[in-house]
Amino acid sequence: DVKELFALTGPGAESLEGFIAGLRKVANEIGAKLKELGYENIGRFVSARLDEYSYNSSPASDFVKDLVNTFPYSFNDQYTVKGIQVCFYKKAQLVAGELYHRFRLEDSRFNFSDG
Repeated sequence: DVKELFALTGPGAESLEGFIAGLRKVANEIGAKLKELGYENIGRFVSARLDEYSYNSSPASDFVKDLVNTFPYSFNDQYTVKGIQVCFYKKAQLVAGELYHRFRLEDSRFNFSDG
């Protein structure tokens, strides 16, 4: 049982149930969409997408949009405020930023010109 494996059975564990349910939904969404699109894993998805953007002037922006559109539950954080749609896409931007910092010196596809 997952609750026992991660010691989520003691006092205060109930407060984590919503968080855990959200993580499960993210993992399920990403896994199902990768399978639907024919990718073995998220790394292959990222690699294929970056290959598509290699000649674009805004590869980081395109990658963020792609994450948001492909995995909306996980990355599409937008809200309506006073009738105006406000798009943050914070999680998708963080993914692009982390990939940039980690891989830009090893793989030019991650050295985003708009990063």
